[in-house]
Amino acid sequence: MGSSDVKARLKDGTGVVLVPVSPCDRQCILDGFEQLSDRSRYSRYHMPMRTLPDDYVDCLTGADNYNSVVVACHLDQEGARVGIGLARYVRLQEEPGVAEFSVTVVDAYQNQGLGTLLLEYLIQHARDNQVSLLRGYVLPGNEAMIGVLQRYAVCKRNESDGTVCYELDPSAARCKDKVVG
Repeated sequence: MGSSDVKARLKDGTGVVLVPVSPCDRQCILDGFEQLSDRSRYSRYHMPMRTLPDDYVDCLTGADNYNSVVVACHLDQEGARVGIGLARYVRLQEEPGVAEFSVTVVDAYQNQGLGTLLLEYLIQHARDNQVSLLRGYVLPGNEAMIGVLQRYAVCKRNESDGTVCYELDPSAARCKDKVVG
């Protein structure tokens, strides 16, 4: 394990490891995407997605851990890492103190506290890297993500495209009820 890896347990006791994504995680990301239902894909990408575009996977695996941060959550099954969640933020060029974030959890591990774990990792990383605002866009029907975000001190507004924008201040964000440990 690297120094920035985080070990944790989900609600059901399953042990997981959060690790910064590297180029060697490409296949793990693709395999994780295949585990998402059509509904989960739509909730995350806001459109139907059959495959992840190569250039998008390149962006995920090429994060610089400052302007672009990507963390994966893995189960270690018999020595092989299995991707079950992914979170990222990308610093906005036009607003350097602001980063847009997203969180994805494969269907089999939803509602186990993994989204909260991934978001907390991003919040801590944002604090450490002078990101003053994390901004995420969520579809109104994405109840799982809305549930995660409502446990934090966030600003929320409806957007003209039908999404809901959630903003949180990493220096003030505190989960109101710790789900995992």
